[in-house]
Amino acid sequence: MVEAFAWYLVANINGNETGTSNVQAVRSGLGDEEVASSLVRAAEIFRDIAAGNAPELPELPTASIPNNPGFTGTFASEALSVELQESGGEVSGQIHFGGQTFPLTAQASGSGLTGTFTSQGNSFTFTATLDGDALTLETGGTSYQLMRKTNPLQ
Repeated sequence: MVEAFAWYLVANINGNETGTSNVQAVRSGLGDEEVASSLVRAAEIFRDIAAGNAPELPELPTASIPNNPGFTGTFASEALSVELQESGGEVSGQIHFGGQTFPLTAQASGSGLTGTFTSQGNSFTFTATLDGDALTLETGGTSYQLMRKTNPLQ
C-alpha cells in the first residue's frame, strides 16, 4: 500500500504521463472509492504546495498538553537544594547550601540553564540541565545531581 501511494504521489506531483497508468492501477487496486478520492485530493494538495500555492487548511483541534513544570520547582540532594521559578525563559530562585542562601538568576534554553548566583557580593556562574525530574547543576568544576521534590514533606 505504501508503494502504491508513493507511485500515486509521484505521478500527480510530477505530472508524469508514464506514472498515470500506474496511478490508474493503484486506484483500481484500492477497491475503496473514499480512500481513492482521499488520495486524489492529497495529491492535488501536494501538487499545489509544490507549485507554491498552498491551500488554506481547516483549523485543527488543539490537543491538551500535559502539565510540564519545566524548571519551576524545588530540587534537592543531600548536599544542597535549589528553588526555581521560570517565567518566559527567565529563571530566578535560590540555592541553599551549608546553611546559607544564594540568590540566582538564569536563562532557560531547551533543557538547559545558564546563570549566576551571588555570595557576599560576588557572582559565580553555573549551568544546569534538566532530564525529567533530575537536575544536574554544575559550578566551579563541581557537579551536583538533584531530584525534583514532588512531596512537600520530603
